[in-house]
Formats: sequence, C-alpha cells, structure tokens
Amino acid sequence: MCNFFSAIGLRDGGILWHPMLDSHSDLLVYHGLDDTADHQNKFVKLELIPYDWMDPETWDFKIDEQTKPVWCTDEWSASARASMVAIAKQFVIRDGTRKLLVDGVWIVGGKADVCDVRAGRIIRVQDSATVRDVRGSATVSDVGPNVMLDESAKLAVKRSKLAVKPAESEKSCESQ
Repeated sequence: MCNFFSAIGLRDGGILWHPMLDSHSDLLVYHGLDDTADHQNKFVKLELIPYDWMDPETWDFKIDEQTKPVWCTDEWSASARASMVAIAKQFVIRDGTRKLLVDGVWIVGGKADVCDVRAGRIIRVQDSATVRDVRGSATVSDVGPNVMLDESAKLAVKRSKLAVKPAESEKSCESQ
C-alpha cells in the first residue's frame, strides 16, 4: 500500500520521489521505470511513514516489497532511510512566517504562519499553525483542531469533518 512519503530506491543508492505523488505506480511512470517481475534487480519501493509529523527522524522506514532482493542489505537500507529522512526534513515548517509557498509538499506545525500557497500541497497542519490565502492548484489536508485557516484555506481543506477556526489576523503576513 502506498502512503506518504513514498519513494523508489535504486540499487545504486539513489532515491526517486516527487512531491505530488504518493503512489509507487505513479512514481514509476513519472520516472520512466517498468514494474516488471524482475524490477527488484534495479529498484525497490520504499515508504517513510510519519509517526511524529514534525520529526522525520521518528518516522518508520519500510521496504514495500514481498521479498527483499539480495542487494538490499542492512547498510543499503540504513542509507536509503537516511536519504529519505533528509528529504522529509525539508517538508517541515515549524515556526516563523513564510510569505509564499509555490509547489512542493509541506507539513506545517508549531507556530508557523503561511501567508500564501499557490501550488503544491500541505499534507498536514497541526499545533497552532496558521495557513492563509490558498489558491491555484494548492491543496490542504489533515488539519488539526487548533489550526487557524482563512476562508480560502478552508475551501482547500480536503477533509470536511474537521473543526477549524478562522484566521484571527492578517497582520503578520502584511507587515513582512
């Protein structure tokens, strides 16, 4: 099963991923790889599954194959995990004001304030983070109960059953 954060691990140690894709099948098509019976000679499907969303070091690493190829040693796995954790750390916004996010995948928490999201996706918002002005092809999902969203961000939220509070002020975005 494909989860966020999915990737393809190459035999040579490379990691293939895309910020808008969680499906291994989609990743294979995007990167021009064939998912044939002998694909394990070249690559394996990987997942780094969030535990503490704000700390990728805590995420569970998984080789998403029924059998592990011989070249997929403990050393190779540790290196692949370290590479995926390093990539995932770039997704996390903990504090401060980000005036503009354009494309990418983001996890927003702590006291972070995101003013404008034009594309990409925010896959989780938690703690007392604020997200404002979501437009274009941007999406927001998995919003915690104490998060402040403005009206455009509320429209972008995929999970309709969550209780969210409106943003209290636009001053932090306007003054920066």
